[in-house]
Amino acid sequence: MAKQGEDNAVDELTLLSDDYTLEDIIEEHEIKTAPLFTREALLNSGASSERSQYGVLGRVLAVHQPPGSHKMEDPRLYVNTNAPFSALVCGVQGSGKSHTVSVMLENMLYEALPSIGSCKKALSGLVLHFSEGGSGAQPCEAAWKVYTPLQDVESILRELGEGFTYKKFLSEINKAKKDMNPAQRAMLNQRLALLHSFVLPDNNSQKSLFEEGQLAVVDLSDPFIDPTSACSLFEIVTRLFVRSELNTGKVLVVDEAHKYLSANRGDSGLTRALTSLIRQQRHLAMRVVISTQEPTAVPPVLIDLVSIAIFHRFSSPAWWEAVAKRVCADVSTAEAFERVVKLKTGQALVLCPSGLGLFATTRKTASGAVVHGKAQVAHFGRRYLLIKTRRRITVDGGASIMALKD
Repeated sequence: MAKQGEDNAVDELTLLSDDYTLEDIIEEHEIKTAPLFTREALLNSGASSERSQYGVLGRVLAVHQPPGSHKMEDPRLYVNTNAPFSALVCGVQGSGKSHTVSVMLENMLYEALPSIGSCKKALSGLVLHFSEGGSGAQPCEAAWKVYTPLQDVESILRELGEGFTYKKFLSEINKAKKDMNPAQRAMLNQRLALLHSFVLPDNNSQKSLFEEGQLAVVDLSDPFIDPTSACSLFEIVTRLFVRSELNTGKVLVVDEAHKYLSANRGDSGLTRALTSLIRQQRHLAMRVVISTQEPTAVPPVLIDLVSIAIFHRFSSPAWWEAVAKRVCADVSTAEAFERVVKLKTGQALVLCPSGLGLFATTRKTASGAVVHGKAQVAHFGRRYLLIKTRRRITVDGGASIMALKD
C-alpha cells in the first residue's frame, strides 16, 4: 500500500512541476493559436507544418518599438487561417483596406496555391454588405404615407407571438384585408411584396447556402432598406451561418461597417451578435473581419475585443485618438499618427499583441547599459508593425474607376 502511494505521488507531482520554460509554453501551442506570425517565428518555434495552415498577408517593412525600430531578415508575415481570430481593418477609400480584406479571404478559401501560403482545408465564408441607397434614398412626398406604421399588422404580430410562422402571418393578413379600404390594401400589398422578396419558397433548401471553400455574399443595397433594417436582416443571416454544420472553419466579413454599424446603435441585435461571436470565436470555429472607413462608427466594445487591428491611411486626428486609447500598442504618440497619415496605398500599421515574431532579448547591466542577447520567439506585445500587403491572385473589383482606361 505504501509503495502504491509513493508511485501515485510521483505521477501526480509531474503535473505540479515548474520545469516548463517560456519556450516550452510558446513553441507548439502559441504558434497554433497566434493570429499573425512571421516566417522567422514559424521556423524557430518547432511547430509542425503538417498540423498548421497559414497564408501570406504581406511583408514587414519595419517593427516599431519605442524609442526605435528595426527590420526583419525574412519579411514574410503570415495570417493563421487554422485558428479562430478577429480583425478590424480601417482606412479611407484608396488606401488598400478592401484589398487587405480580399487577401485574407484568398488565404482562407484557396487550397494548394504555394504562392499565397499553405491552405490544406478551405474555410466557408460569409460577407455582409450594405451600400448607399438606404436612409439616403427617401421615398417621394406623395408616397411618404406608404411607410407609416401599419397598426393592424403590428396587432397581428403581437397575437402570433412565439407561434409566428410566415403562413400563419399571411393567413391573418388576408383576413384583415377584408376590413381595409383600397388605399390601405395598396399600401399593405407594397410592403408584402418587399417582404416576400426575402422569403425562400417552400421547395428551396438552405443546405447549399454555406459550403467549404465557398463565399456567400449578402448584399442589401436597396433604396427601400435602411441601416436599421439591414442590421436586423444581417443578424438573421449571421445566426444561420453560425448554426450551419460544416466540417471546417468559418469566416464572417462585416464589409463597409460604417454604413450600418455605429456607436449609437451599440445595443443593436447585430452588434450583440458580433460581440458574442468574437467572445466565443474559439468555440464556434469563427473568424470575424470588420472592415470600415471610419473606426469611430464601430461600437467601442468590438474594437476592444479584436485580436488584430490593421490601420491603412487616414488623416483624422479624432479617429486616431478614438482607436489609440483602445489598443495596447504604444501608438499614442504624434509620431505614430504621422506614420498613418503618410502611409502609401497598400501599406498599413498592424497591431496584434498575441502575434509572434523573433526578437532579440535585452537586459540592463548594473551600469545601465543595454545588452542584446540571443533572439527568441516572443509575442508582438506593445510593438506595432509597418507592413505592405501582398498582391492579389483574384481580380480586384474595388479598383478606382479612371477616366482614361489602361
